Amino acid sequence: MCKITRHAIERAIERMNANSEKDARGRILSAFRRAKYIGNVEMAGRRPTRIFVDPLYKIILVVDANVDRIITVIKPNFSYVAPELFDDVVRMHLQRLEEVERTRAVKLDVIACEHPLIESELSVLDEKILRTQARLNALLARKAALETILNEDLAEIAELNRRQQLLVKSLAKVLPERGNILASVGNVS
Repeated sequence: MCKITRHAIERAIERMNANSEKDARGRILSAFRRAKYIGNVEMAGRRPTRIFVDPLYKIILVVDANVDRIITVIKPNFSYVAPELFDDVVRMHLQRLEEVERTRAVKLDVIACEHPLIESELSVLDEKILRTQARLNALLARKAALETILNEDLAEIAELNRRQQLLVKSLAKVLPERGNILASVGNVS
């Protein structure tokens, strides 16, 4: 696993909208796992670095090639970045990523136009989804109605139990000799 410099963590907080150092470290590592290796760059007066580009965050990760350590995180539009970092390979790769995303969307549109069966199948699926959603909504409404009825029945049962308890107590006062038996019957239910 690659080490991360303090500078890289500070840049991630600033450039990747990380909330904390721990969040920044996590974002850097997840970006590094997704990143595509672009190539080596030797900047004047500095150690050789390896350049990686993460397509999700659209950032460049600069790794010190000698010690396998991420030394900074760069957004491609920052104007203060060393020009050596934006050599043709990095620019072309970023443009290629954006082009691939555009091409994928266009291909999906072309496929849908060239294959009317796909369009009709999608239409049939949309109709099925709408019917299923309508059935689900009807079932949810029935469930709510049944829950209301159940709650009313439970309230009625509670009221009947309360009345039964009162009746048992009344009978226990009127018939003292049979009161113990009746009281025990009332407690059973």
